Amino acid sequence: MGSLSVEQIEFYVSAFVTLPLALLGLGANVINAIIFLKQGAQDCVSVCLLALSLSDFASVLNGGVAYLYNVLVHLDVVSIIDPVAFNFVMSYGCAMFYDLSQGIVAFVTVERCLCVAMPLKFRDIFTFRRSVLAMTVMYAFTIAAYVPHLVTSGLSWRRDPSTNTSRVTLWLSENRAATELYLKVFIYVTMPTVYQVVVLLCTYVMINGLQRSSKFREGEKTRKKAAGPDGSAQTSHSHMVLQSPSEAKTGTARTQGSQTNSRDTRHQEKESHPTNEKSPAKCSKKKDHERKGNPRNVRETIHHETTPEQTTNSRTTDTSFSHKNRRVIKTVSVLAVIFLVANTVRLVIVYAYIAEPGLGYGYSYHDVVVFLNVAVFLFQTMNSSANILVYYHFNASFRNMLRSTFCTGEK
Repeated sequence: MGSLSVEQIEFYVSAFVTLPLALLGLGANVINAIIFLKQGAQDCVSVCLLALSLSDFASVLNGGVAYLYNVLVHLDVVSIIDPVAFNFVMSYGCAMFYDLSQGIVAFVTVERCLCVAMPLKFRDIFTFRRSVLAMTVMYAFTIAAYVPHLVTSGLSWRRDPSTNTSRVTLWLSENRAATELYLKVFIYVTMPTVYQVVVLLCTYVMINGLQRSSKFREGEKTRKKAAGPDGSAQTSHSHMVLQSPSEAKTGTARTQGSQTNSRDTRHQEKESHPTNEKSPAKCSKKKDHERKGNPRNVRETIHHETTPEQTTNSRTTDTSFSHKNRRVIKTVSVLAVIFLVANTVRLVIVYAYIAEPGLGYGYSYHDVVVFLNVAVFLFQTMNSSANILVYYHFNASFRNMLRSTFCTGEK
């Protein structure tokens, strides 16, 4: 049995690997969009993830259709469209929507990163309307970035003299060379590299924030256990913090003296006023007088009045890490990690294309290019298809809505 040719290997990989994966990706993104629409998409993250599902769907659809057409060509299905031309058009469509998904992931990671870095200003910066506007701008920007490609290439009818028939082939304008340079510098290198760096930095900040939140929560649990049910240990600790060093040295003697004076005072009051009751106003005045005259009482009053404020201030470092926010940050962090892994492979291959001019269809390394393109599509499709697993694991409302929608008998 002879060895398989590159075309045969491409056929088997397309038929049994890329196409099934593309179908799974299409189904997963359709489910994502349905669930987000049923949930209402009423917050910033839901709007962005819905937009991400739509762009991922379009990217996988363009790439899947291109590989489906290649399979049909290998099966000798008659077509009026040149396979090279069809693959050229669909591959650029796949790349455009994938770049759009990159931009959306970068925006979501920046949003969550600012939630960690500036929790008090976050809600004022990222409102629902601004998120919708940002997604609209992101779609418009990415499509506009591909306009030079769209106006300098396309499909056109040409007559084939050998078969005396007309066929749809690739059309390129005269100034296509300048467009190729623009695509190579801005589309292939600049955009994905910027998105990669932004996602990498924001992911680092989010992971550090989650680690700090975990340490804070563990510290809170330890302090609560040490304080006991009535919180006496915590109160004693806070009171000692408010004492000066000189007060701390005489604290025990002062406390004992205060307790003795208090007992003597109560005994004298009982002897001088055995039956009379003090009015509320007099009691209040006496308490104020005693509070002003006794430094210990002043410290206790200050401690009592500032405890809520101190508690609030101590928790401001963790206000962005409520249960819901931690869950969202974890979701975005996992999406970002998947993005970084898949996009790194794509960037390495793109840099290889630029460094080696022989990498291209019809050039010295034509066979290598075939396998590299398949690898790029596989990683892009996995990146665009794995989101549903992340949502299902980290988002309880998404999980419950999916079960109630697609699982019979589930509520």
